Amino acid sequence: MSESKSVIDTSVTETAVQEDYFALRQLKKGAVGWLLLVGLGVAYVISGDFAGWNFGLAQGGWGGMFIATIVVAFMYLCMCLAMSEMSTMLPTAGGGYSFARTAFGPFGGYLTGSAILIEYAIAPAAIACFIGAYCEALFGIGGWIIYLVSYLVFMGLHLKGAGEALKIMFVITAIAAVALMVFIFGMLPHFNSANLFDIAVSTEAAGASSFLPLGYLGI
Repeated sequence: MSESKSVIDTSVTETAVQEDYFALRQLKKGAVGWLLLVGLGVAYVISGDFAGWNFGLAQGGWGGMFIATIVVAFMYLCMCLAMSEMSTMLPTAGGGYSFARTAFGPFGGYLTGSAILIEYAIAPAAIACFIGAYCEALFGIGGWIIYLVSYLVFMGLHLKGAGEALKIMFVITAIAAVALMVFIFGMLPHFNSANLFDIAVSTEAAGASSFLPLGYLGI
């Protein structure tokens, strides 16, 4: 009887600690509205087009990129539905960290939070490398100086505040969207569908064809 009561008391205490923890981290209305969040999503897509599209074509060809796009779009749809469901159930500051902490405890939250921090540290570095490559191609100026300055600017903006960072990102995204549309309309008369299948086909890769020049592993 005493052992059962002790287990119940421990469970009640852990539940109270969990509730107190999230009570201190309730979401508050701030400068981030739906328009800025939409801009953030568009920025992700455009940055992928500008920075990663050619790498994807080189690895998988047009067919591999097409299939990968469908798969990733489905994964993102599932993630968005799951995140929207969990965010209404647990409206706390922390996102994936809060969800993992609730489901798997403090250690699970720690692992998830650490992974998120690593991602946030690496993503600006990758973007800084792309900016350095663009600067070197356009202006002849590149190297570690551009990488360092870009990285410090990005980190400084985010440390300043999420709202300020998203506002600046929204302006940059709008400019990038206009540039992308200009490029599309400018190149439209020169489009040739034959160029989608002119990547050399690997003779060793399984499933290699003009649609999948590097086979199934190129997707």
